Amino acid sequence: MLVLELAGAYTASQKINNTLLYNIGWIYLESFLLIAYFYSLEQSLVWRKRTVQLTGLLFIWAVLNSLLFEPISGALQYYSLFPFGVLLIVLSCRLIRQILTLRIDPEKKLIYIPHFWIGFVVLFFYLEALLLFGAYQLYPEFVVKNVNIMFNLNKLMASLMYLVFGFAFILPNLRSPMTKRGSIPLYF
Repeated sequence: MLVLELAGAYTASQKINNTLLYNIGWIYLESFLLIAYFYSLEQSLVWRKRTVQLTGLLFIWAVLNSLLFEPISGALQYYSLFPFGVLLIVLSCRLIRQILTLRIDPEKKLIYIPHFWIGFVVLFFYLEALLLFGAYQLYPEFVVKNVNIMFNLNKLMASLMYLVFGFAFILPNLRSPMTKRGSIPLYF
């Protein structure tokens, strides 16, 4: 995703249309990767099957949307972003619920469960993204008028999400002494 964001920043600075890059990299690639992540953590076989079925339907919808309604290089494909975002929000809520009801990592403290933090940042990021780009679909003049504020908020949320992705797996390792001889013990 870092490569996508760097390429997006470069193309935007050069006034090159980067819509294709974000449609493929963010709406499709990132969504499929996050769906696979949530699928790997799902405890219910019924929900695992539903996730595969919904992902297949979303893939078909993405192709149809690109061919019939929103050209993939024309503009951000909100009609594809919306169902992917809704599915990711549902999967995030399911993961958080499974963690809070002690179905995943019941012996660990909540603060040390990386999946808890990842579920929350995905939930907040996709809620923000759907609201922002939905507002752009419904009230484009409002978003254009406040474009710097709106899209800087989106960049902040995306940065926060990626930062939490990284720290979520480092945090549990900071809570106990390192076992290697001669290392400095870190307590959190």
